[in-house]
Amino acid sequence: MMPSTPDPAPAPDERSDSPARKVIAVLLGLCLVTVPLAAWRQHQAAAEAASPLPDNVGRDECAVWFVGSSSMRNWVKLQDDMSPWTTHNRSIGGATLPELASRFGNGTADQAPQGIVFYAGENDIAFGRSASEVTSDFTTFLAMKRRRYGAMPLLFISVKPSPTRWNNLPAQTAYNDAIRALAATAPDVSFVDIVPKFLPNGKPGDFYADDGIHLKDAGYRIWARAVRRELRASLPKRVVNRCDSE
Repeated sequence: MMPSTPDPAPAPDERSDSPARKVIAVLLGLCLVTVPLAAWRQHQAAAEAASPLPDNVGRDECAVWFVGSSSMRNWVKLQDDMSPWTTHNRSIGGATLPELASRFGNGTADQAPQGIVFYAGENDIAFGRSASEVTSDFTTFLAMKRRRYGAMPLLFISVKPSPTRWNNLPAQTAYNDAIRALAATAPDVSFVDIVPKFLPNGKPGDFYADDGIHLKDAGYRIWARAVRRELRASLPKRVVNRCDSE
């Protein structure tokens, strides 16, 4: 009986378990996951851009909107700190001024609050925008507010001197100064200067979370006192008497 001749071994690039085939299989798998994920993210971004600000609410005779980035969004005790005002936190974590303006523009004009408390621009400066550019973006938001709600008061909380963003202080100061000057001539804008309270002895005090950007309760209490004082000064007396009985 003749001995059988073994089949020739497959070439290295033909083996089903070859490293090259494994790499190709992994890459194909990643493509199958990544492409739909990227499309989903684009869809989500488009949907968000077409949406109004969060917490879209009906008319309320004592409503105050708090609009801004994550420093405002993270104010979890907002209603307790600002009671008896009715607060609506319409902020977006990580937001820039153009993003807020876009979402603000998608709202409906029949849901006017008594006033808007606004905090934004810190992220924009951290992302490399100049003070003049950020000021221009704020005036765009202000123009939208005026077209929609006329002379309804807007209270601008000055950008805080965050420890992690200490190098941004010169640009933050220039931006704050620009809005302070604008508020001096704009009856519908109030500048709420919290910076001195946050800089005991010229350095950031113990008002910040561990990330050195967002606030602890102590920081929000400073905001609450300053905002409440400015609401009393800026809103019509009949509204203050009705909505802030403290």
